[in-house]
Amino acid sequence: MNVAKLHEALVSGLSSIVDTWWTDEQAAFPRRMPLEPHEEDLLRWLHEQCEANNLRPFKNCQGHWRSDLLLPSDHPGTVKICEINARYSINAQLLAAYGYQYRTPYIEMFVSFAEQSGRVSAIIIKPVDLRLIRSNNSKTGYDLYCLSDRDCPDMVSTDGERLDRVYQTGLQLFQHELRSIPTDILRHLALHSVNDLRSVLLIHDKRILGVLLQELDSLVSKQVLTAEQAAIIRHGVVPTINPGSPELSGLIDQQSRSLIHKDNYIIKPVRSG
Repeated sequence: MNVAKLHEALVSGLSSIVDTWWTDEQAAFPRRMPLEPHEEDLLRWLHEQCEANNLRPFKNCQGHWRSDLLLPSDHPGTVKICEINARYSINAQLLAAYGYQYRTPYIEMFVSFAEQSGRVSAIIIKPVDLRLIRSNNSKTGYDLYCLSDRDCPDMVSTDGERLDRVYQTGLQLFQHELRSIPTDILRHLALHSVNDLRSVLLIHDKRILGVLLQELDSLVSKQVLTAEQAAIIRHGVVPTINPGSPELSGLIDQQSRSLIHKDNYIIKPVRSG
């Protein structure tokens, strides 16, 4: 198995699914992989921003994906992807830079890493410290700011608060924590985040590989993937069966007739790491 070819095929297939999540009525992705209502509202808004050229197409800003690999004992030298983790923006960078120096507080470690790189001045911001300020130069009508005690060129003062302009963010939040952020703030965070919220909510979801496997023939017919790439994905992705799918009905039927053994399968939380 050529891992580079598997990666290329995986990215092409999943990017197409994300880009057509709301427009492919025949595929009906939201029905097959439903999310929380506030998450779907956010994804719809991001789709509208992309169409209005306020947000780059997903293929150009996919964020940080970290695939989990299995090494099959019966096929030495091959790998299979069992899930993709895409919730956090800094995991891969810190592991590459520091390994597992677990004694260092994790978020503080990233701030140190950013400062040592000499290119980024990073600070830790709590969601409660974020503010929106009206701006005639912004396509959304607002710019994102945060409470700050630093001296910086973009410092403004409003309602007795010193605010610093936010240009880029890396969200280190669980999905349920996104719900506690006001909608207008969350939308602007999504426009500035290096870990794209479409990756956080769709690619990180463990059901997405099941959707991809179901869509392979369609992606080939649309010329998104070649037949060779579809075959690479079939061999390189662990079979993933989603709730409510025809594959699950078939699995239950096989189990009831003792054609398979339940211990050959695992049940996985679809939103966890």
